[in-house]
Amino acid sequence: MSSNRTYLDRGQSISFVALLHVLVSLVFVLSAPAQSGIAGSRTGNAAPIRHIEALANGTAPLDGKWQFHLGDDMAWVRPEFDDSGWEQLTADRGWGAQGHPGYTGFAWYRLHLAVDPVPGAPPDLALLMPTVDDAWELYWNGQLVGHSGKLPPHPVWVSHEDIDPFAPQTLGLGAAHRGVLAMRVWKAPLSLTASDQAGGFESIPVLGTPEGIKDRKASEDYSWLRGDQLYFGEVFFYLLVGLLCLGAWLRDRRQMLLFWMAGHALAELMWAVSVELRIPWQPLVLMIVNIFGTALFDISLWFVLVLLLGLDGNHRLVRAVKLCAWVNAVANGLGIVTYLAWVSPVPFRVVQIADGILDLIAFLLKVLPLLLILFAIFRRQRLGAARWLVATLAFAHGTLIWVTYISIYLLPITHWSFLLRI
Repeated sequence: MSSNRTYLDRGQSISFVALLHVLVSLVFVLSAPAQSGIAGSRTGNAAPIRHIEALANGTAPLDGKWQFHLGDDMAWVRPEFDDSGWEQLTADRGWGAQGHPGYTGFAWYRLHLAVDPVPGAPPDLALLMPTVDDAWELYWNGQLVGHSGKLPPHPVWVSHEDIDPFAPQTLGLGAAHRGVLAMRVWKAPLSLTASDQAGGFESIPVLGTPEGIKDRKASEDYSWLRGDQLYFGEVFFYLLVGLLCLGAWLRDRRQMLLFWMAGHALAELMWAVSVELRIPWQPLVLMIVNIFGTALFDISLWFVLVLLLGLDGNHRLVRAVKLCAWVNAVANGLGIVTYLAWVSPVPFRVVQIADGILDLIAFLLKVLPLLLILFAIFRRQRLGAARWLVATLAFAHGTLIWVTYISIYLLPITHWSFLLRI
């Protein structure tokens, strides 16, 4: 009896262990795909492949879905990495507008490509890379083929909020027609007035043969130049006026109206150099030229209006304008410090608040031209028609700038962008 009982107990134990082994094996099999997707150990890639046919000497926009993942891991550069579990985003707008508003830091895009060769076509492939927010590195089959700026721990980037992006880059991919494009992107911390919709791609990259990409870039550069002809003419006019005023002032140093008019006109040229002309200087150099030009533009305008409206005899008003000029200069100088502090050990929130305070100071000072003109009206200054015409245009321009700044400050809250298109 006892032997039979021992046999049954042993059989039950064996059956239980076998059942447990089967259950554990089943759980392991079911969970293996998810685990391998995270670790990237699988070589069989289940992510969608973008097929491009009959490329010839033309181009093809990479406008489909890209695999996308927040964070940073250099294992994601490998072509064999399994990214099938990643979410998918398009390249026509930033990740902030596609489910990740306000995210800053690292993120990766990956696209699996298969390009059908065309008989007689050049074997090599090339890529036209548009603006990417902010710094990035691009890999083709695990090899670095291009970059913009520098990634942390010592990041260098161009703030697209203040400076017009550089011209699109052309990158050579070599003769491989199948593989994976992997883009490592770093988005800089947001200022208080920055939109939370940005991050990563801002427009669609274009794939093609080297000749096709060359023609595409030439076409885009021509469109940019043609579209900005009126602005370039305006900048040339400012340069001419600035040089004439400066030359006239050098002949008679007592004519301070000419001095400040020269500063105001030449400041517009500095703004164009740093913001609109896509000059590939170092980001810090562009930022310094931009900030200095902005301060000179505002301060010169204030003193031009004081002299033009005959307000220079009011000593208290002149002292107040001088005080505002010093505040403006110091605030703009500290703007360079905050630009450098974004990547310093200083806590992010402290830098963000400091940057917001400086922006608020600049915002409040933008109303000074309007106040000067209103003061002249209330004082019933006796001016000629030409001076009143200039004052009227300055008032209209100052109002437009004020409305634009209000829209910028409200943009992160309301997402209303129509005022920026005026």
